Amino acid sequence: MGIEVHDQYWPFMVEIYQGKATTEELANHRDQMRALVGRGERYGIIYDMRGAEAESIEERKKDAALIKEVGPEVKRLCIGCAFIVSNPIIRITMNFVFFLAPPPMPYKVSANIEEGHEWLVEQFRIAGISYPAAADTFVRGLEEAKAA
Repeated sequence: MGIEVHDQYWPFMVEIYQGKATTEELANHRDQMRALVGRGERYGIIYDMRGAEAESIEERKKDAALIKEVGPEVKRLCIGCAFIVSNPIIRITMNFVFFLAPPPMPYKVSANIEEGHEWLVEQFRIAGISYPAAADTFVRGLEEAKAA
């Protein structure tokens, strides 16, 4: 349960959300995001939210405050963010929210990890950043695990 961060293929990252994260897990995650931008290196990320449960309003407000805090650095450093969301209602809601308040980085909201992954690999190419091909096997494993 909670949030798994996979950065072994840096500068490519995957975060997997499973179930409802605790307040402590979410606070730790926000600290990790501050540290991530503190590295000062460009990166791309997939947020696999297919198994996530909704956060409380208070936690969403803290997330919004974090984006305001680190937004300029995220804009400079994050080459792209793919949100993988299986629930069509949540996907539509995210797209609407992002239309009203665009995130600081390029993004794609997708129903499946393959589509989001392909988009993110293209963002690496556009940015001229070497994509770690070994990450392909890891991402395929995520798709196979969800299909099983």
